[in-house]
Amino acid sequence: MEHQSSINTNMPLRFLIYIARIYEKLVGEESMYQRKLIPIPKPEFIVLYNGTDNYPEEKILRLSDAFMECGLDSIHLELTVKVLNINYEKSSDILERSKILKDYSYFVALVKGYRKQEISLEEAVERAIRECIKENILKDFLKSNGSEVVNMLFTEFNLEDALAVSKREGIEEGIQKTIAILKAVGVDNSLILTKIKEEFDLTEEELQKYLKR
Repeated sequence: MEHQSSINTNMPLRFLIYIARIYEKLVGEESMYQRKLIPIPKPEFIVLYNGTDNYPEEKILRLSDAFMECGLDSIHLELTVKVLNINYEKSSDILERSKILKDYSYFVALVKGYRKQEISLEEAVERAIRECIKENILKDFLKSNGSEVVNMLFTEFNLEDALAVSKREGIEEGIQKTIAILKAVGVDNSLILTKIKEEFDLTEEELQKYLKR
């Protein structure tokens, strides 16, 4: 399971790599050569999405969508990822079945709402924390981890804003502006690498060149 604020259509491939590594660790390399069938856990792949782009309540991403040559009778490997939109206004079924997830979704919705009032991001997060504690929503968690929540959302929302800037500019200029914005607000270099690499489909070598400029 992954939680994302932007949809990555390569999630089936990423999950395939993840699960292969997990199975290899579970059974060991030597065990795979024995004749007896090795029982393995049944996997399920889920992405929880709460970004700002309009997205359906539920969608399935398939590994086969990435195959360069593919017909219905020629798919010999498949992996499906269920993307669940957990934005509060979507009122998805998973939110009704999980109070903690619903409370978290409500908290993020409050932050987004306050951000529209032309106040700073930090103030928006702090107001949402105070309101949730008052309404007994994630009260104990927010009381104990309020500062960590502020830092996490501050990073996440600044990443969204920076990537939005990059999409409005030319690719190269957009990347440079995005990196500058993220560095200015103190986002860790490793997180910058991950986000920029995913957004612009860059190689590691290309990305390092941008970071050195």
